[in-house]
Order: sequence, then structure tokens, then C-alpha cells
Amino acid sequence: MILEQPEPVAEPESPVEPETAPTVVPWPVSARSEAALTAQHTRLTSFTQARPEVPALDTAYSLAVGRSAFAHRAVLLVTREGEPVETVRDHATERRLAVLFSGQGSQRAEAGRELYARFPVFAEALDAVASRLDADLERPLHEVLFAPAGTPEAALLDTTGYTQPALFALEVALFRLIESWGVVPTSSAVTPSVRSRPRTWRGCSPWRTRAPWWRPGPG
Repeated sequence: MILEQPEPVAEPESPVEPETAPTVVPWPVSARSEAALTAQHTRLTSFTQARPEVPALDTAYSLAVGRSAFAHRAVLLVTREGEPVETVRDHATERRLAVLFSGQGSQRAEAGRELYARFPVFAEALDAVASRLDADLERPLHEVLFAPAGTPEAALLDTTGYTQPALFALEVALFRLIESWGVVPTSSAVTPSVRSRPRTWRGCSPWRTRAPWWRPGPG
């Protein structure tokens, strides 16, 4: 019997992933006035044209993270080579905070369980909504909302009759929690399924006593 060491097998070359790069690059600039913004635009154009070797993406990064943001703003859209394509100008306004109560599709088994155990404000709000909704449900909302994943109770979360009440109760509790930290929105939006049951939602104590922004429709 003759034993020989086999020839080494060449390692397959790793496939080279194709390079991805945007065809248009945004350059954000800002200034304290319209005149200063125009001057900023001119200086930036002159600077980049004098240094064509500087990648447009590098310039974009430096402008985005390395400069202060003022009220008068513009975004220069350029090609990868730095050639101008378009300029968008606007004036920054006061920011406002809005809250969206999302609908079916965002439900998750045991969502909110740890928040419920840790934050009394969250637990109080969830209990207040659940106590009103339980009258219309075959099972208590807590049993479905906090049921371990994979159980028959957790599977009920994927049925509309439990999905919408569970999400609504969870989102109200989340809102009350961030509200307790000083975050207060100026407006809110809800899904059509929430608006379709105004009598149920109107009975929830958080709206009767603590939510002037809530305006349920007629019903």
C-alpha cells in the first residue's frame, strides 16, 4: 500500500461584491440668513471645483456631521464627481411632536410585559384601558397580551378581535409612560379601526380625565 499526500486544493476565491454608490449625493448647508446661505453655496462650489480629487461622499459626510445647523438651509444635489444637479432651499420651522397609534401588524407576544413590571405609570394605564375593553372580550386582555409565545393564548393576538384592543391598550400605556417623562405631543393620529369603535374608547379612563388631545368621532 502506498500512501501519498494529496495535492493541496486551492481555496475558492471569495466572490467580489459589486460596489454600490449613489448616483446623486446630497450636500447639506445652512446659514443664519439667505445672503449668508448664498455665500456659503458659492464658497462650497468654488472649494470643491478646485479640489476634484475629493470624493463627493466625503464632502457630504463632513457637511452633515461637522457643521452647525442654522435656520436657513439648502441641499445641493451633485453627481458622484461633484457636478451640480439641483439645489433645494427652505427655512427651518419649529418642530412639533405627533404620536401615531399604529394598527394591526405590529403585535408581538408578551409585548410590554417587562415595562408593566417595572413602571407603575405604564401598568396603571394598561390596567385602565384593559378593564374597559375586557367587557367586550371573551378572555381578559392581560391573558392574551402577556401570554408566552407559541401558546394558544398568544395566537389570539393575530386575530383582529384581540389584535386591535391589545395594540390600543399597549400604545396608550406607552404614551402615558413617555408623557410621565415630560414628552408631550401636540397632535395624534389613530388607525380607522380605532375610530370605528368610539363608544368603547370613550369609556377608557385615560381619555376622560387626562387626554385633552383625544377627540373621538361621533357614536
